[in-house]
Amino acid sequence: MLAPVPGPAAARSGGAAAVHLDLGDEDLDAAEQLALRLGAVEPDPQPGGERWRVRLDPAGHLFCLASG
Repeated sequence: MLAPVPGPAAARSGGAAAVHLDLGDEDLDAAEQLALRLGAVEPDPQPGGERWRVRLDPAGHLFCLASG
């Protein structure tokens, strides 16, 4: 699903529309390890607990890894 996200990401992009990605995988740990190997980083805080994990891509855009 793609959805516009208002807030800090739009402000960082000079007011341009921002898109937040939620990526699902049955193996959340493996998906996280792949994302980290590809350059993602873990910001604070982490609101999702065991259901999802927030990450930043190398350009600083937020995305979520979700189980399921």
